[in-house]
Amino acid sequence: MKLDKLNLQILKEISSGIGLTVDYGLLSEKLGKHRSTIKRRIDDLFKNKIIMPPIYFPFGLITKEYPLFVLVFADLPESAKDWLLSDNNIFAAFKIIEGDHNTLIFEYHKTVLSYQIWRENLVKQNKIPSREHRHASTSYYFSNNLIEKYEPNAIIGHLEEEFRKNKKILINNYEIDFVGFNILKNLLLKGNYLKINKNMLSQKLGIHRKTIELRIKKLKKLKLIDYPSCYFSNFFAPPTYYLILTFLEIEAKLEEIIADLKNDYNIPIIYKISAGKYNLSIISSHPSIDDFFYWNLKYKNKFNSIKSQRNVYLSPNMKIFLNQNKIIDGLIEKEMKLLEMEK
Repeated sequence: MKLDKLNLQILKEISSGIGLTVDYGLLSEKLGKHRSTIKRRIDDLFKNKIIMPPIYFPFGLITKEYPLFVLVFADLPESAKDWLLSDNNIFAAFKIIEGDHNTLIFEYHKTVLSYQIWRENLVKQNKIPSREHRHASTSYYFSNNLIEKYEPNAIIGHLEEEFRKNKKILINNYEIDFVGFNILKNLLLKGNYLKINKNMLSQKLGIHRKTIELRIKKLKKLKLIDYPSCYFSNFFAPPTYYLILTFLEIEAKLEEIIADLKNDYNIPIIYKISAGKYNLSIISSHPSIDDFFYWNLKYKNKFNSIKSQRNVYLSPNMKIFLNQNKIIDGLIEKEMKLLEMEK
């Protein structure tokens, strides 16, 4: 999708959180607490790395520009870390021990062809070793047109159930009470208590504030951005939670199972896939492996048409990095360069 320079400039700012702030007054009124109390509690959530400051995350733009999502199980040397951290097609990487592979990479690409060319250039540019010096990678291709669910903050529903039981929750050794939890919930859902400083963006970009407002409305209408939100520090999960990638072989009632999974708070992402015997893939978030085991058993008992599955466990300590913003920063930079070349 072609965007002009101003739209790209606005996207760059708001996807980095520039100009976005919490509406402390409105949240204070909602929760019946003093503004300074609200601000202090929010600062604590940021300081303890529970959540990140608010942004407009342009997932719609990413999936339009990069219709292909690729999961790669790779055998990489430690020296490849710099490449993983800098490459704008990669938004996450984890250390794993999985057969011959030691790294799981999450990537976005335009087509299978562009992915193949990109891979070949990595070897030519000495960013990764050639085949004779490593085990062959295994790649799984997912179409972003077959996303059944994308709700990065879905886990807040699970946390709310835990809070109702225990009247508090502990994340990253930080205890969250009634006030803290209600602040957390309101910052993660729908962006009702976040506001954008149009005057600040107007001054920075040298355009009228009304233009900023109209451009953001248009980006929303085009479904390139959604409402602003805070996200967990691990994007899809609180910092101490496990992410578990699951491939499912479902032999019957696929749509019924998907409908059930869509309502599950532990699942932020669902893809329909075609990867060998597997026809569905999910990413789920859990406080422990035991929690995942009993959660998983619930579905196995409910649906006997789940014939087999493969699980890849990703603990916080296995994370090399997870940064969705790297994708959008690279995409905006690339589009800006193309506009300059067209002059």
